[in-house]
Amino acid sequence: MAGFPDKVIQHLRFAKSWLDRAEEEYSKEQILEAELTLSLAEAEVRHAWETSRGWETSVAQRKMQRWRARIALGLLVAAVVMGGGYLINTREPDYPGPDFVLGQPVIPGRWENRIQYQIVINPEPAPPVTQAELPVTEVVPLPAVASEEPIPVAEAESIAITPEPVEPVVAEPIPTPISEPEPEPAPVTIAVPEVEPAAAPELTAEPVQPTESVEEVRLTPPQINLGELFKIAHDVLKGE
Repeated sequence: MAGFPDKVIQHLRFAKSWLDRAEEEYSKEQILEAELTLSLAEAEVRHAWETSRGWETSVAQRKMQRWRARIALGLLVAAVVMGGGYLINTREPDYPGPDFVLGQPVIPGRWENRIQYQIVINPEPAPPVTQAELPVTEVVPLPAVASEEPIPVAEAESIAITPEPVEPVVAEPIPTPISEPEPEPAPVTIAVPEVEPAAAPELTAEPVQPTESVEEVRLTPPQINLGELFKIAHDVLKGE
């Protein structure tokens, strides 16, 4: 703490010495060297001013650093204590707990070396397995088929096979049908009746009144039976 203001005084002394040197250089008309010396004096004054301004700030920073170190140390101790407690609680005990099963062997300790353990486990009887009864089906024997008695070989050889006489087959002549000549068809004459032209109506020069109706003149053509004509033409073509 006592050395902190001494730094400010030291910067001021350096600045004063640079100012004295600059004064001499100006008196000798060494302008360039004098300006450089003034810049050095200005830098020393700036350092002294910054040091004086950072006095309160540096003290607070030192206090903060101390508190930070203390807090970090406390957190480290708390973490170590919590880790140790967790390891102690999770460690398996040497003695059997309430969840111990009798089927597991007990590891003997110092005072248990002379004790003999004999654990007998009675197996539970398995339930009887009942098999499903299959339905009984009666087998009905099939009726015996009467088999033909085999003919002895000696008798079969003694039987003489006599071939029956075959009558010759005489082919009968096939009668050929006698074709009669077809009669020639008679010539067909188609009688077409002559149609007389109808008489033309007489034209008069009388004026036609619009109220009177004009009678239509209808020509009745002669009636011809088309069925008979087709039949006759068919017969003629067939005869040719």
